Amino acid sequence: MDSIALDITPMLARMPFKGVLAAFTVLLLVLTTIFTNKKASVTFDTLACSVLTEAQARKPFTDAEGRKVKMLKGNTRFSRFSHGPQVSEAGRDIAGDNPFLVWNGPHQELVITQPDHLKEFCRKDAKDHTKPTNMNLGDGFGQLLGGAVGVQAGKKWTVMRSHFDPEYSRNASMNMVPLYNGEAMRWLADLAKPTSSSFSSTPPTAGGFVRNIAEACRLLPFRLIGLVTYGEAFDHKLYQQLVDLNEIHDKLMLDAFFGKWNVSKLYNMLPTTSRRHMQEFQRTWESLNDGVIRRSNAEGLRCPAAVIYRGVEAGDMSKREFLQTVDELLFTNIDVTSTAVASLLLNIAENPRFQDSLRQEIAQMKTDPSYDVQQYIAKRDVLLHYAVLESLRMRPVLWFSLPERTAIDKEIGGYYVPSGSTVVIDWKRLNTAPVVWGDDSEVFRPERFIGMSTTSYRHAFLRFGFSRERCLGKNISEIILKTILIATLEGYTLKPSKHNAVRKDRFTVTLDDEVEFTPIKSA
Repeated sequence: MDSIALDITPMLARMPFKGVLAAFTVLLLVLTTIFTNKKASVTFDTLACSVLTEAQARKPFTDAEGRKVKMLKGNTRFSRFSHGPQVSEAGRDIAGDNPFLVWNGPHQELVITQPDHLKEFCRKDAKDHTKPTNMNLGDGFGQLLGGAVGVQAGKKWTVMRSHFDPEYSRNASMNMVPLYNGEAMRWLADLAKPTSSSFSSTPPTAGGFVRNIAEACRLLPFRLIGLVTYGEAFDHKLYQQLVDLNEIHDKLMLDAFFGKWNVSKLYNMLPTTSRRHMQEFQRTWESLNDGVIRRSNAEGLRCPAAVIYRGVEAGDMSKREFLQTVDELLFTNIDVTSTAVASLLLNIAENPRFQDSLRQEIAQMKTDPSYDVQQYIAKRDVLLHYAVLESLRMRPVLWFSLPERTAIDKEIGGYYVPSGSTVVIDWKRLNTAPVVWGDDSEVFRPERFIGMSTTSYRHAFLRFGFSRERCLGKNISEIILKTILIATLEGYTLKPSKHNAVRKDRFTVTLDDEVEFTPIKSA
């Protein structure tokens, strides 16, 4: 008689209702033996292993004892941006340091808060993580940024980044430092004028001027990134066109992140003001870039955007993907990078002792006959670098990261997390986890980085994303932060003036504080 060797374990591992299936499989084997006159060679060990596997099978988001991950009540779709600290605290109240589940509209997402959680989230499959459609933010976001490289994953991400990365590499960004320094000096001169758009009615105490720090920092990074993106084609006319277009984009961002109806594709088909703004922006944005690229090619101008556009002509990405990625770098980055700059200057203003130490370091560096500002900015063992790291750690640009999906089954915080689960990070809690940063984790102390290896905080410090899919503009952002800080501290002493609440109308953690700038008198 023939023999049927059947190992049922792999089959069981893939099927629902596993306990029932195990019993059914045993019955099937008996019937096979009776009706086919074939010997069913299924060993007792195989059956025992299968049954044991089923007995130990865990439901999604449960621990080894079957306890479920805590679920935060309510919808966090909008509150995670407008009331991030309250959402975070509510999660801590119900789950402690464990992961917890939230609703993002109709989507369930797992929130992780600790370095060990992030380590497990990235273990073995970080390069294979995927992104949910439109980042689970709805159709309004998708129409504006759904094709941008920041929301791509896998092969599409790799191909698109291959065209963008060379133009935004660390070396390319570092070459912009002299130009950036000149722009920063002009920015400070304009900031001192009474006509400054960030003018505050709060009187200065020491003969300087007071400015709303978020408004003061808003357009400088926009201009600097524009210089990188358009190169020799970037002139005053183009800059003004971009500033004008940004007014429409601001409204679209507000709709995309806070518009309760804009999540609906059906609503976005209606003849609403929001739809008119979207159509106007998309039409104007495409026309503007077409004109810049055409002029650059005709006049032989060095224009990174025109170089990147060859990826469209080669069929590696669509025109929509190109336009939305440049949008992501330029318009969307207004809030991201300007928030980081404002937070950095405010942190320095609030810590006068460190401010003096950093100013002394800058002065000391410049006494060296071979001083090169690019080399100083590139250093990783100086107070300048530590200041930027600590500010990004203490004041993240978002309360919660945008979502990613796991590619394999895994265990996070003791809970079974199945493949395809959507995960977001409580950015502030991760960056201030005492297990890595100590009891003073919520104190601004840049010197903490002295002697710390990057591996010691690899999973406890979210800056420009994580794994390989870090923000395309990470190199530019770091250089912008350092260049502006050097220029500011060479000319001014900073101190906090008026504290206001964090703004609720931005998707980033946008400060509404005021800072006093006092000119440093030359000796």
